[in-house]
Amino acid sequence: MQLPSDLQHFPHLALIVLSDNGSSKLFLVGGESLEQLDGVSDPVEPLPDHEGSFEPGSHGVETDRFKHYAKMLAQHVTETVTAHNVTYIHLVMPPHIEHMVSADLPTTVKAKVMQGLHLDLMNEAPLDVVRRLLQD
Repeated sequence: MQLPSDLQHFPHLALIVLSDNGSSKLFLVGGESLEQLDGVSDPVEPLPDHEGSFEPGSHGVETDRFKHYAKMLAQHVTETVTAHNVTYIHLVMPPHIEHMVSADLPTTVKAKVMQGLHLDLMNEAPLDVVRRLLQD
């Protein structure tokens, strides 16, 4: 996808990682273009009780699920950074997920993380996400 001229502020190849609590979208942005790559998803759904709220004992299960998902995402980000020779990484995800993903990134990849937005922007248009990154 061609970036509008007002959003062409990425002279070096950057990876934008959007995530919520169980799925992600990855975008490469650089120069005049924005390209969507594949993401990862956690196939496990939250454990609701009979009334639709989380079971009191499921908190540990949810934490383990988030850790598993974060580890999968960190591995995928690492592979993508290596495969595409990415210079910068922008993490756009809730803070608890970003913390876990960052903890699982190798030091060389973690050093490329430039900016994090602690927001769930999974349903936003890619160009709107780029605008938000450039505002902050």
